[in-house]
Formats: sequence, structure tokens, C-alpha cells
Amino acid sequence: MTNWPAHVQRVLPGASTSRRGTREDQTLSEVTVSIPPRIANLDVPVIAERDLARARYEAADLERVADGVLSPLSGFLIRMESVASSRIEHVEATPVAFARAIGGLKENASAISMVAAGTAITKLVAPSSTTITLDEINAAHLALMEADPNPSERGRCRTDHV
Repeated sequence: MTNWPAHVQRVLPGASTSRRGTREDQTLSEVTVSIPPRIANLDVPVIAERDLARARYEAADLERVADGVLSPLSGFLIRMESVASSRIEHVEATPVAFARAIGGLKENASAISMVAAGTAITKLVAPSSTTITLDEINAAHLALMEADPNPSERGRCRTDHV
């Protein structure tokens, strides 16, 4: 197994660009950012072609054998991914609030955001085959940020620190 370089944390000056959020958010003066390592020039671990072929065969065989049985699992996995990725952003909701938001009932912003994350990941993986394009990423981001009050933030790549 390859040991990848660790992320580095750095404290940078920061200021809130929105009037929304808590008092703590509005008086923000610095932010700790995680800087991913540069890995473009590192050697990627070599996986034998026979191992890749075997994995493709096993995945295709599982889909053939379990036809229809795995479909409900995909929705569950997408919901779990939306919860996990929301927690990275410190967005959390109770399971009841999340379930109500999934059902389309009025709920708190965190629960609605978590549902939007699930919608976004679904939009991202549904049309893809073996590659994901920038247009697909932007469409997923548009779905994720649908409720954001700033329309200029929707459906585009960020150019600033968050």
C-alpha cells in the first residue's frame, strides 16, 4: 500500500462574506484550512491487469446475479454519503429531521442541505459511465446549492478559500 503525503493545516486570515450564520460566523477573523498534498508527480501504485479484469468481472457478475436486489442499496449509500459529506462541513441534522426533509416536509436548513447533497451526488453519478465531466460536476453543484441565496455561487467551481 502506498503511503500518500498528509494534508497540511494552515491558519489564514478570514472574514465572513455573508450576513447569515451565527455571531461567531459573522465575526470570523481567521480560518484553519486543510491543504491537500501535491500528488500529480507521485507514482501511482501499479495494479496488475489481471486483478483489474477480475474486479470488473466480479462487479458485473454481482449485478447479474443480484439483479434488482442492489437497487435499494444505492439510495441508502447515497444518503449515507450526503450525511458524511455534510458532517465535513459541520452540517448535521437529527435522523428524524433528515427523514422529514427527504419526504419533502419543512425542516431546518441542515436537514435540507443534507438532502440537497444527496440530490447532487445522484445527479453526478447517474449520467456517468467511466468518466465524470466538468459539466456534470457543475450540474451537481447547481443541485447542491439550489437553496443558496447567492445565485452567483451556483453551478461553478470555486476560486477562493472556503
